[in-house]
Amino acid sequence: MVVQPLLIFIALFFMGCHKPLEPIGTYQPLTTLVAKHGKALDEEKIKRLEGKEVQVWGYLDRDNLLLEERIPRFVLKRYPDDAIGSGVGVRLMGSRESYQRFFEPLKDIDTEQPIRVLVKGKLYTFARPTNFSTSTGVGLRVESVEDILVLWD
Repeated sequence: MVVQPLLIFIALFFMGCHKPLEPIGTYQPLTTLVAKHGKALDEEKIKRLEGKEVQVWGYLDRDNLLLEERIPRFVLKRYPDDAIGSGVGVRLMGSRESYQRFFEPLKDIDTEQPIRVLVKGKLYTFARPTNFSTSTGVGLRVESVEDILVLWD
């Protein structure tokens, strides 16, 4: 019977789809700038934004919080169900101690329930090698904890 495999395919296809995300005030969803794994959606647009301050929001869980590295950072995910490390790297400039205090409550957050985070930072780009070519990757630099807002909803 052809109908049953077709219905399974359609169900699996739509399970992987996400509904469009809306801005939160002046913060745009991360999905407006990057595709999966932090790859620029529109390379020309991203190049124009390089070095400029942007306001975006995305999701964070404790597995994407990397405060012990040489340059503390976290990975901001586009969707709550994105894989660990799949998103935009947010480099935390300034006092490591202030970020550790700020993010301390997040260490107990369930990885299955990421929280929404609003970030204001300077956008930077880098070359992302792939199997056959190079694409443009996107990252953010944040100057202080005042540029990060956690939505505990």
